[in-house]
Amino acid sequence: MSGSGKNKRPAFQFYAGDFLSDYNVVCMNMAQRGIYITLLAHAWLEGGIPDNTDKIKRLCGNPIEWDDDWNVVRDCFELVDGDLVNPRMERERLKQIERSEKARINGALGGKAKQTLSKRLPKAKQTLSSSKKKKNEDEFEEFWKLWSTTNRKADKKRAKDSYIKALKSEKHDVIMKGLASTIEHWAKTGKETKYIPHASTWLNGERWNDDIPKSNAISNVVTKTHTYTYTCDKCKSQVIVNDKLKSDEVFCDCGGELLSKYEYQQMMAKKQENSNAPSKARAKEEEDFMQAFGGMVENISA
Repeated sequence: MSGSGKNKRPAFQFYAGDFLSDYNVVCMNMAQRGIYITLLAHAWLEGGIPDNTDKIKRLCGNPIEWDDDWNVVRDCFELVDGDLVNPRMERERLKQIERSEKARINGALGGKAKQTLSKRLPKAKQTLSSSKKKKNEDEFEEFWKLWSTTNRKADKKRAKDSYIKALKSEKHDVIMKGLASTIEHWAKTGKETKYIPHASTWLNGERWNDDIPKSNAISNVVTKTHTYTYTCDKCKSQVIVNDKLKSDEVFCDCGGELLSKYEYQQMMAKKQENSNAPSKARAKEEEDFMQAFGGMVENISA
């Protein structure tokens, strides 16, 4: 660690507004904020904190829920030259060095100090960027491995972009837990693959927050499937499908037309009506004949 003895600066600027509005701080509970401030103080005095989880835990008084707390606070530090440093704090340290050195010897040594720390900050930024990118990629691969069990594996690249975006507002573990519950629910309700959304759609909609029915209630869920029945107007064969047929799909192999249930009923009713027409005509003729014959009989009798 850098800086010791009389070179240690006793205080650093604390910007209350920036602290309270920082996204990482907003996501912390009070215990995590206490850990963060404690580590900032150590980092200021020692030029950084050791990259050793056990030592850091002891510095913070051995918190009970250390793993969860450190997982949140860790994002506020970057690994630089073997130590964990806070980028904002290092910028403030640089400003203090510049001001004090310029005031003491008219900036004679300020340029050198600025040069040293200005090299350190880009390196820290680059290290964090590559480290965080690798972590995000590893977490996505874990997500994709579980998602692939749904057999809905289209457009992995778009899914990766959506996942990286989701990590900005939610933890990896929370997303994975929600996905596991969702897949279990889909499996128990018999959800067909074609009705499962793409991974990017699921992520963009933050579906890991969906209320999933409890396991003891899943058995009562019945998946309703719509089917459509078509009947050929020639050979009378039937076709049962899940979706309505398109205009270019309504022809049977025999050359006939596949009619929907309603269309087929209408056709049969019309045929029945046409077949009954001759019978009605004959019945009318017979009725007219009997009336005429009866009239002749009455005239003869008279």
